[in-house]
Amino acid sequence: MAGMTSGPSRSGPHAVGHDRIGLECPVTCLGVWTVGDLLALLVEARRVSGLPAAPADAGFGAHRHEGGRLSRACPLACLQLSTRVRNALRNDRNCTAKTVGDLLDLLWSRDLHEVRLMGARGVREVHAELLAAGFSVPRLG
Repeated sequence: MAGMTSGPSRSGPHAVGHDRIGLECPVTCLGVWTVGDLLALLVEARRVSGLPAAPADAGFGAHRHEGGRLSRACPLACLQLSTRVRNALRNDRNCTAKTVGDLLDLLWSRDLHEVRLMGARGVREVHAELLAAGFSVPRLG
């Protein structure tokens, strides 16, 4: 398309990291190119602001995250899921998800929709939480 460029702009008034970044600037001035970039920026902003760490960053007792990141082996408790979603996962007799990897497999196979009392809102919540944790997730729809 005419007028569109690909890749980061290195010069001009809206180069990545230029002085005087303001509300009129495009998000690319912050170096944000992907959803992952945006999430990393938000996590760093929370860290430097002094706000308390989210439970997923705290380690949950004896469980530790390699490099501060969640892995497929992490227990579901490492995700910040609502009580409603946690209860749906725990109380469904056919659901055996115990780890983040199990939950990712359910999401990718579209079987998460089959979990009793999960509903579309619960699936969207799981999708958003896994995406925020840095995992690749399928498109919903």
